[in-house]
Amino acid sequence: MIEARIGGDGTTVAQLSANEPGDQVAMIDQYLAEHPNGVMFIEVKRDDSRSWEAWKDDLDHIEFMQIGVSGDRAAAQYLCGGAGCTRRVVRATFNPTPFSEPSNVPYDEVLHWTFPVDTVVRLAEVRQLMIDFVTTGEWAHQELWRRREHLVG
Repeated sequence: MIEARIGGDGTTVAQLSANEPGDQVAMIDQYLAEHPNGVMFIEVKRDDSRSWEAWKDDLDHIEFMQIGVSGDRAAAQYLCGGAGCTRRVVRATFNPTPFSEPSNVPYDEVLHWTFPVDTVVRLAEVRQLMIDFVTTGEWAHQELWRRREHLVG
């Protein structure tokens, strides 16, 4: 079973969680409707009975999806790291023909960083990646992402 939660940056930010695929899709749609612009994070626990707090404190396994949204444009990265991660990887959305106008999709709202222009795609595409991630724990649609050594900085 995959338990998923979505929320903004920071421990005091309201978060939604769901266990069933239909509820997980509804969770994503609700969060996107309530937060049409900004940065959000999706985390998944795979067959793990620990509380979210105990799971979050386990630095041996770090796995999340970070999403930036600006209107109908979005970008995302997936990170799996820590000593317990068997597939240590950073992936990001990829657009081989970046949009000509700047979209300023936020990556980090505190530092005022934005996703690189070649990572910005349509929100509908990122929404599908979010759904795939929470329902299967994987990123499908291989053409939409690429491995990265790092994304920004």
